Amino acid sequence: VMRQTRDRTGEPSEADLAAWEAAEEAKGMRAIQGTALEAARREMQALEATQSSLMQLAVERQRNREVWGLMASSLQEGWFTWPEFPRAGEPLQVYYAPKTSGLLSSSAEEGIVLHAGFNDWMLGEAADIPMRPSDIKPEEWLMAVVSEVYESAEWLDFCFSNGKGEYDNNRGLNYMQTLLAPSSTQRMPM
Repeated sequence: VMRQTRDRTGEPSEADLAAWEAAEEAKGMRAIQGTALEAARREMQALEATQSSLMQLAVERQRNREVWGLMASSLQEGWFTWPEFPRAGEPLQVYYAPKTSGLLSSSAEEGIVLHAGFNDWMLGEAADIPMRPSDIKPEEWLMAVVSEVYESAEWLDFCFSNGKGEYDNNRGLNYMQTLLAPSSTQRMPM
C-alpha cells in the first residue's frame, strides 16, 4: 500500500506519482517476464518433443535398414527374425515369405498364422499370431510380433499355417530361433 502525500491542490505529489509509475512499470515488467518465461517453457517442450520424434525416427530407420538387409539375405530360406539375434524376455518380429516356401504360397491372400512356442513347445502355451503384410516389401513378406517372450526361454519354436490344416513346418521339424540370454538394459521398441 502506497502512502500518498498531497500537495496544496489535493493532488498526489510528484514523488508519489513517480513511485506509482515505477510500481506500475515493475508490475508490467513482471508480467512481461512471466509471459516470456512461459513462452520459453513452451518452446523448450516443443524442442524436446521434436528431439524425441527425431530419435524415434532414427531408431526406426536403423531397424528398416536391418530388416531390408535380412530380407535380402533370407529370401532363399523364406523367414527371419528381427532383431536378428533376439533376446529372451524381449518381443521379436518373425518375417515370412510364403511365395518362397511354395507350401503356403496360395494362402498368402487368405491369411497365414504364426504358430509359436518355446523350448520344444514345453514352456508355456503355444500362440497363434495372425501375420500381416510387412511395412517393407509387403508384396513378398508377412510379419508377426511375438510380444510375450519368456525370460527363461532358450529358443522359439514356430511354424506357419493357413488355418486349414496346411503347414510350412520345415518338413515336420518346425523352425527354431535361438534366443540370447535376457538383458538388464532397456528394451527395444517394436
